[in-house]
Amino acid sequence: MERNSEHDKESVIATNIMADEGSNRFRATIRFLPQSLSQGGYTLGTMQLLPSFSSARQLGQSPRRAASASIGFFHCTRFKLAALLCVVPAFSGLKASLAAPAPIICIDPGHPSETSAGASANGLSENRLNWQVALTLQKRLKAMGIRTVMTKNRENQKVTNRQRAEIANRASAALFIRLHCDEGGGRGFAWYYPDRAGHKQGVTGPPRHVQVASREAAYILNETMTTVLRGSLRANPVKTDAATFVGGRQGGVLTGSIFSKVPTALLEMCFINQRNDARFIASKAGQEKMAQAIALGVQRFLRSRP
Repeated sequence: MERNSEHDKESVIATNIMADEGSNRFRATIRFLPQSLSQGGYTLGTMQLLPSFSSARQLGQSPRRAASASIGFFHCTRFKLAALLCVVPAFSGLKASLAAPAPIICIDPGHPSETSAGASANGLSENRLNWQVALTLQKRLKAMGIRTVMTKNRENQKVTNRQRAEIANRASAALFIRLHCDEGGGRGFAWYYPDRAGHKQGVTGPPRHVQVASREAAYILNETMTTVLRGSLRANPVKTDAATFVGGRQGGVLTGSIFSKVPTALLEMCFINQRNDARFIASKAGQEKMAQAIALGVQRFLRSRP
């Protein structure tokens, strides 16, 4: 520490101050940079802990006020305190939420699986479109600070629907999003979620709490996407797994839902046999907008969770 030779008395220097704020405990490492003042007396520096725990600043106050209101205070004769630096959380007393890692979203680019290699129409491959949107979504979520895991590493990698759900389970994903494209007489996008338990390969699922959370996710995502994609794609009502071809044949629940122990929802992004839908999802701009809509919905869902 440098000192102005004209002012040779410094009454208090404090470092490694411990302070409590609610249930959090903080340790502050302080550096003082003395500066000559035109008048004598006391100047008090007070520390302000910011939510990021990455910065602090000096505030000038009267001695009495600072002593009663400050987290920590320091007084010096004819020296000005400056540069309170390096506020870091101590290990004891931290809230669990502060130490918790960012949530994980499991992105499942549909197909190929044991059911099919995916639909094709208008020169488009559902498998490829699912993969392209999944990669774009992954980048979007990463930019938001949301971690992701993919259910496959390559576009044409075959992964069974049970394996896809188990990947989401192992990651303890906050949400298991399944990306698909439809083919048929409709148009636009639609979300599907499990509202009951099914049975397959000796397993019964998903659990009731997963059904409830899955419904919440589907409705939040649908509402968000409706706003973002208005004018680009039609928004269809949220439906249950029972409305799907595979789900309807096995007790109203999709295979991926049966084996899922985390909230799950399946998105049919569009009908690729419909010209306008196909044109939208085939374009780079359309895929970016689709990923943006999903990512914003994911963000809203995560914020709604306890």
